[in-house]
Amino acid sequence: FFSVVKDVSQTMSVFDSDVRYLQAYKIPELFDDLMRQLLSERPSQPVSFLGSKLNAASTLSAEEFNAIVGPVANEPLALDLTDAAAWDRVYDTADKLLQTFVTVDRLRAVENALLAKQRELPTMVHLAAKLATSKALLATCPPVFVTMLVALYNEKNRMSTKQEHPNGENFLVNKAREMEWLFEAAPASSWEIVYVDDGCPQGSGKLAEERIKSNGIPNSRVDFLQRAIDEKDPTFADIKDTKDSQKGGAIEFGMWEAAKGDHGDKEHIVIFTDADLAANLSQTGLLVFNLTSSPSRMSCVGSRYDEGGIFCNEKGAMGVTKNFELLAFRDFLKRLLLPALGKGRDTQCGFKAFKASVVKKVIPSVTDRKFSFDMQLLMLVALQCGGQ
Repeated sequence: FFSVVKDVSQTMSVFDSDVRYLQAYKIPELFDDLMRQLLSERPSQPVSFLGSKLNAASTLSAEEFNAIVGPVANEPLALDLTDAAAWDRVYDTADKLLQTFVTVDRLRAVENALLAKQRELPTMVHLAAKLATSKALLATCPPVFVTMLVALYNEKNRMSTKQEHPNGENFLVNKAREMEWLFEAAPASSWEIVYVDDGCPQGSGKLAEERIKSNGIPNSRVDFLQRAIDEKDPTFADIKDTKDSQKGGAIEFGMWEAAKGDHGDKEHIVIFTDADLAANLSQTGLLVFNLTSSPSRMSCVGSRYDEGGIFCNEKGAMGVTKNFELLAFRDFLKRLLLPALGKGRDTQCGFKAFKASVVKKVIPSVTDRKFSFDMQLLMLVALQCGGQ
């Protein structure tokens, strides 16, 4: 196995421009064959990872493809997360795709066609296609209530606008905009964004409260991990000081509090993400559809590195990491040592969704309050909720 990985990774340095190399070199199939020899198949997988294969019932004509990529030909490959005008163009493109390709099958065909030229086309058009599909899928879901959780720690600069700070992403405004745009397709559903201050020494939570109020940002509020300490919440009795948490405690407290809510007959979905804009929240429809379409599916995780993944960084829509050996080795170890997680390859993606009923069941068992908390969380879901 290791010799195969070494040979393939050396080949990658020669054919690095081929963005479909994971498929061309059949690396997923190699993993599958190897794991079948080592592990028995589990009949039920309560944790779902957004699939890398975009099956579509139709294909695009050359004329249709050119009509999509022509207007974005002059866009930069990378998407500047601090550029408000660039985000406007992303949504304009997504709206046009929804108007032109009105069914999910047709939108999947758009994704497939763009994927064939993944690194040759701007990130924004790949992302726009994802957003359009997400919105179309959400329209088919039963009514849901979505709680989106974001941990806050030293986010003063990123909370600012680009005019206020060079690294400003204005994420409080932009995240609400992302959710508003998506939920236009589901008037019977609703959402909220909860920011949880993780004991930030810069007072990110208080600053966020001020900005939410002054900007009239809808459906957004702030909570504080310190509250769990002050109220002596027994679920978090091990946290004596906010310094005992590094993101994990804040997210887990936010999930626990959110799951207590009563939203009537709406399915309650709890999601957590990062403060930056790398994972556009308008993709939430992809997570919600995966959860509401299967009674046995308890969690769904986004994926940046699989074929079809949109990883928004300074290099654009990479889809897969340059550090292939590390990714391959990490994937192999996870599937060998943690078979309950199935075929998921990007367990560290900051875009994870859970049914609220599952949150109530597993959060009391979580003990990791640091950055690796989500691995323990996924394992608990897989082990405690299998077969449900």
